[in-house]
Amino acid sequence: MQTKAPIIFVQFSVDIPIGIGDHSDKSRSRNVGDLDSVANLEIPNEQKLNLLNYFGVCAGHFLEIRAVEDIYDKKIYEELGLVNGQLLIIIHSGAMTGKDILLENYYYKAIDYVVHNKLFEEKDIYEGVFGIPIQSRIGKSYLQAAIALINYSYASRHYSHYLIESLFKKHIDAKSSFELISDICHSKIISNDDGSILHARGLQTLYPAQHEHSLEPFKKTGDIGLLAGEKGTSSHLVVPKNNIKNTDYQCSHGTGKFNNPGKIDELPQYVHDDIKATVFDTEYDIENMLLQDFLNTKTTLNTLENEFEMIKPVVRLAPFINFWGEKNTYN
Repeated sequence: MQTKAPIIFVQFSVDIPIGIGDHSDKSRSRNVGDLDSVANLEIPNEQKLNLLNYFGVCAGHFLEIRAVEDIYDKKIYEELGLVNGQLLIIIHSGAMTGKDILLENYYYKAIDYVVHNKLFEEKDIYEGVFGIPIQSRIGKSYLQAAIALINYSYASRHYSHYLIESLFKKHIDAKSSFELISDICHSKIISNDDGSILHARGLQTLYPAQHEHSLEPFKKTGDIGLLAGEKGTSSHLVVPKNNIKNTDYQCSHGTGKFNNPGKIDELPQYVHDDIKATVFDTEYDIENMLLQDFLNTKTTLNTLENEFEMIKPVVRLAPFINFWGEKNTYN
């Protein structure tokens, strides 16, 4: 089915044929703005061209192909139409030049605004502890820029989805088919209903089953989230439990980094036992990084599932092919 994806990150509209999906994919996505309008980014043409140059990059910052293995919740597993051994492709897409755009065109202007109006102490500004009135011109333009970059990332991910499907059909299996499960935004600046602003980096917004704000396709199951593992460790599809309200419905999207004092030989024995069955690039295990990352993955899942009781795993996704890199390393 041919559709058109409006690209809304510049002051003009560009229609790009994406070849898959339709606007119903938006029902599986959160924090995406109005894709049928044009949001202006007040940025130089050079930065607009940089956004175009990175559009559709499939592995920015990385791409995972994982296999469905252990099943923890058979009911949700069947609701999602998953099959044991099935490959899931996880595209980590973003506005790779977005940080520079926000810094150069909005953040520095926000600092000038705060200093000029003497809204915060200089020492606080130096530490990055300051804010700008959301109804001011700079406040509104900052939010609009954040929304535009999120929408850019959504459209870019959508097009990279098409590129990957085309690759599979051409070189692997002409009968392969793809269906979007969930589109998660884990770096966002959003305006809440009460007028407050939330900047959530590294967090995904997940609502439990039957919650008024859960995504329509997931009303029965709760929003589907991803607890991403490290390069050689497992990831997990998860759903939120009611306790997630204690964190304002925000959940880590990945393992993070735990500081594990002590020597590698002091790690739990199950880590050493389980890791024997893991295939990995030997260069990755410099200074036993894989063992540390494996423990981080286990620790994070255990903390969120059992200590905070805010999520439950649906399936374990075993590493199959994980590709990490920046654009200039694989063009």
